Amino acid sequence: MLSTKKLIPTVIAGLTLATGVAGTASAQVLDDDAVDVTVVIPAGGVTIDAGADTTISDVTATPAGTIISGDLSDVTVTDTRNVSLGWVTSVSVGDFAKEGGGGSILGATATVAVSGAKASQGLALENGFVGSTAAAGTGVVATAVALGNNSATFTPAMSVAVPVGTAAGSYTGTVTFSVT
Repeated sequence: MLSTKKLIPTVIAGLTLATGVAGTASAQVLDDDAVDVTVVIPAGGVTIDAGADTTISDVTATPAGTIISGDLSDVTVTDTRNVSLGWVTSVSVGDFAKEGGGGSILGATATVAVSGAKASQGLALENGFVGSTAAAGTGVVATAVALGNNSATFTPAMSVAVPVGTAAGSYTGTVTFSVT
Protein backbone atom coordinates (compact mmCIF):
# COMPACT_ATOMS: atom_id res chain seq x y z
CA MET A 1 0.00 0.00 0.00
CA LEU A 2 1.29 3.38 -0.93
CA SER A 3 1.50 6.03 1.76
CA THR A 4 0.86 9.66 1.09
CA LYS A 5 1.55 12.53 3.47
CA LYS A 6 -0.57 15.64 3.48
CA LEU A 7 0.49 19.14 4.32
CA ILE A 8 -1.69 20.52 7.07
CA PRO A 9 -1.79 24.31 7.30
CA THR A 10 -1.58 25.64 10.88
CA VAL A 11 -2.55 29.14 12.03
CA ILE A 12 -0.57 30.55 14.97
CA ALA A 13 -1.19 34.13 16.13
CA GLY A 14 -2.22 35.31 12.73
CA LEU A 15 0.64 33.61 10.87
CA THR A 16 -0.01 30.76 8.49
CA LEU A 17 2.68 28.11 8.53
CA ALA A 18 2.88 25.12 6.27
CA THR A 19 4.01 22.03 8.14
CA GLY A 20 4.90 18.68 6.82
CA VAL A 21 7.59 16.12 6.32
CA ALA A 22 9.79 17.89 3.85
CA GLY A 23 10.65 21.10 5.71
CA THR A 24 10.42 23.29 8.75
CA ALA A 25 8.42 26.44 9.13
CA SER A 26 10.07 29.83 9.50
CA ALA A 27 8.64 33.30 9.91
CA GLN A 28 9.98 36.38 8.25
CA VAL A 29 10.25 39.50 10.45
CA LEU A 30 8.23 42.16 8.75
CA ASP A 31 8.93 44.97 11.22
CA ASP A 32 10.31 45.52 14.70
CA ASP A 33 10.52 48.35 17.21
CA ALA A 34 12.50 48.87 20.45
CA VAL A 35 11.85 50.83 23.62
CA ASP A 36 14.18 52.10 26.34
CA VAL A 37 13.45 50.82 29.87
CA THR A 38 14.62 52.77 32.91
CA VAL A 39 15.17 51.00 36.23
CA VAL A 40 15.10 53.25 39.30
CA ILE A 41 16.96 51.92 42.34
CA PRO A 42 15.71 53.70 45.46
CA ALA A 43 18.19 55.13 47.96
CA GLY A 44 16.67 53.11 50.81
CA GLY A 45 17.61 53.51 54.43
CA VAL A 46 17.81 51.83 57.80
CA THR A 47 14.87 52.00 60.20
CA ILE A 48 14.17 50.67 63.68
CA ASP A 49 10.79 49.99 65.29
CA ALA A 50 10.84 49.41 69.05
CA GLY A 51 7.23 48.28 69.29
CA ALA A 52 4.78 49.38 71.97
CA ASP A 53 5.17 50.65 75.53
CA THR A 54 5.59 47.78 78.00
CA THR A 55 5.21 47.13 81.70
CA ILE A 56 7.67 44.70 83.24
CA SER A 57 6.50 43.13 86.47
CA ASP A 58 8.29 39.87 87.29
CA VAL A 59 9.65 40.41 90.82
CA THR A 60 12.62 38.68 92.42
CA ALA A 61 13.63 39.62 95.96
CA THR A 62 17.36 39.65 96.75
CA PRO A 63 19.38 40.77 99.80
CA ALA A 64 20.51 43.81 97.80
CA GLY A 65 16.98 44.84 96.81
CA THR A 66 14.41 43.83 94.25
CA ILE A 67 14.88 42.86 90.61
CA ILE A 68 12.00 43.69 88.30
CA SER A 69 12.23 41.99 84.88
CA GLY A 70 10.32 41.05 81.76
CA ASP A 71 10.32 41.03 77.98
CA LEU A 72 9.95 44.25 76.03
CA SER A 73 8.13 44.49 72.70
CA ASP A 74 9.88 43.02 69.65
CA VAL A 75 12.37 45.35 68.00
CA THR A 76 12.69 45.24 64.21
CA VAL A 77 15.56 46.68 62.17
CA THR A 78 14.98 47.01 58.42
CA ASP A 79 17.83 47.84 56.03
CA THR A 80 16.80 48.76 52.47
CA ARG A 81 20.04 50.46 51.39
CA ASN A 82 20.87 47.68 48.88
CA VAL A 83 24.52 47.68 49.95
CA SER A 84 26.75 45.28 51.86
CA LEU A 85 27.07 47.44 54.96
CA GLY A 86 26.19 46.16 58.39
CA TRP A 87 24.46 48.01 61.18
CA VAL A 88 24.65 48.23 64.96
CA THR A 89 21.69 48.54 67.31
CA SER A 90 22.32 50.26 70.63
CA VAL A 91 20.11 50.83 73.65
CA SER A 92 20.11 53.61 76.19
CA VAL A 93 18.17 53.56 79.42
CA GLY A 94 17.04 56.74 81.12
CA ASP A 95 16.18 57.32 84.78
CA PHE A 96 12.98 55.78 86.15
CA ALA A 97 10.82 58.50 87.72
CA LYS A 98 7.94 57.80 90.08
CA GLU A 99 4.56 58.44 88.48
CA GLY A 100 2.85 61.44 90.05
CA GLY A 101 6.18 62.84 91.27
CA GLY A 102 8.04 61.93 94.37
CA GLY A 103 11.45 60.96 93.09
CA SER A 104 13.16 58.35 91.01
CA ILE A 105 14.85 55.01 91.49
CA LEU A 106 18.29 56.05 92.67
CA GLY A 107 21.16 53.70 91.97
CA ALA A 108 19.11 51.35 89.78
CA THR A 109 20.92 49.26 87.22
CA ALA A 110 19.09 48.32 84.04
CA THR A 111 20.22 45.43 81.85
CA VAL A 112 18.87 44.73 78.37
CA ALA A 113 19.59 41.39 76.71
CA VAL A 114 18.59 40.12 73.28
CA SER A 115 16.99 36.78 72.51
CA GLY A 116 14.76 35.27 69.87
CA ALA A 117 16.57 36.85 66.94
CA LYS A 118 14.88 36.19 63.60
CA ALA A 119 16.86 37.47 60.64
CA SER A 120 16.06 37.58 56.94
CA GLN A 121 18.05 35.56 54.44
CA GLY A 122 21.65 36.64 53.99
CA LEU A 123 21.94 38.25 57.42
CA ALA A 124 24.30 37.09 60.14
CA LEU A 125 22.97 38.54 63.38
CA GLU A 126 25.30 38.64 66.35
CA ASN A 127 23.14 39.36 69.36
CA GLY A 128 23.82 39.81 73.00
CA PHE A 129 24.16 42.77 75.29
CA VAL A 130 27.69 43.89 76.03
CA GLY A 131 27.80 44.63 79.74
CA SER A 132 24.95 46.37 81.54
CA THR A 133 23.78 49.92 81.57
CA ALA A 134 23.44 52.04 84.64
CA ALA A 135 20.73 54.67 84.59
CA ALA A 136 21.27 56.89 81.55
CA GLY A 137 23.90 54.46 80.19
CA THR A 138 24.26 53.08 76.66
CA GLY A 139 25.28 49.69 75.30
CA VAL A 140 25.26 47.65 72.09
CA VAL A 141 22.47 45.05 71.84
CA ALA A 142 22.75 43.75 68.28
CA THR A 143 25.08 43.99 65.31
CA ALA A 144 24.62 42.67 61.81
CA VAL A 145 27.02 41.93 59.00
CA ALA A 146 24.67 42.09 56.06
CA LEU A 147 24.55 41.39 52.36
CA GLY A 148 22.12 43.73 50.63
CA ASN A 149 18.60 44.40 51.86
CA ASN A 150 17.76 42.68 55.14
CA SER A 151 15.73 42.81 58.32
CA ALA A 152 15.97 41.37 61.81
CA THR A 153 13.52 41.11 64.69
CA PHE A 154 14.60 40.42 68.24
CA THR A 155 12.95 40.34 71.66
CA PRO A 156 14.82 42.35 74.28
CA ALA A 157 14.46 41.33 77.92
CA MET A 158 15.02 43.92 80.60
CA SER A 159 15.74 43.75 84.29
CA VAL A 160 15.98 46.65 86.71
CA ALA A 161 17.84 46.15 89.97
CA VAL A 162 16.05 48.34 92.53
CA PRO A 163 18.06 49.14 95.68
CA VAL A 164 16.76 48.49 99.19
CA GLY A 165 14.78 51.44 100.56
CA THR A 166 13.15 52.50 97.27
CA ALA A 167 9.54 53.58 97.87
CA ALA A 168 6.74 51.39 96.48
CA GLY A 169 4.94 52.67 93.39
CA SER A 170 5.03 52.77 89.60
CA TYR A 171 8.14 54.17 87.96
CA THR A 172 8.48 55.00 84.27
CA GLY A 173 11.67 55.37 82.29
CA THR A 174 12.55 55.60 78.63
CA VAL A 175 14.44 52.84 76.84
CA THR A 176 15.69 54.07 73.47
CA PHE A 177 16.84 51.72 70.70
CA SER A 178 19.03 53.28 68.00
CA VAL A 179 20.53 51.91 64.79
CA THR A 180 23.74 53.14 63.16
